[in-house]
Amino acid sequence: MAWYAPFDKARDFCEQLPVPAFVKRPANRFRAVSLMYGFYWVMRGTAMRSKVFADRIAEKDTTFAMTLKDTGDRRFFTYSGGKVRTSLKGPEKPDFTLIWKDAPSGAKVMTDMMFQKPKVLMKAVIAQELLLEGDAALIGWFLETLNTMMRALKNKPPKTAA
Repeated sequence: MAWYAPFDKARDFCEQLPVPAFVKRPANRFRAVSLMYGFYWVMRGTAMRSKVFADRIAEKDTTFAMTLKDTGDRRFFTYSGGKVRTSLKGPEKPDFTLIWKDAPSGAKVMTDMMFQKPKVLMKAVIAQELLLEGDAALIGWFLETLNTMMRALKNKPPKTAA
């Protein structure tokens, strides 16, 4: 028997215990809100590291919001002058909004984005975990910008038009 076998049994036992809703809900909400703020730091760090991504966000000045539909928590992100900024307060009507169905699904998708899983946003939209609301051209530009960011994080060169 391996030395870690008792720990495996304890973990299995703990996973079977029910977690009360009053513990689960705030934890999921905190995780989702923290990941929204973490998303800002990933964008900001990538802009400092990658000239391609920095040039991409310098193309447009726009403001968008990430919102949790079930709790109403919101974070605004602004691209202006090639810099990324974030705040809890923003314009009444941002250029576009990413609306997560609920905190657990938003946290899961954002975690998968941070781990650079391919097509995670597309799958979230298809599964109706993410709603995209606002100017379609800006949403398309933002999704291409996210793709550029993911490529920069993987250190892949950007695709060029043939």
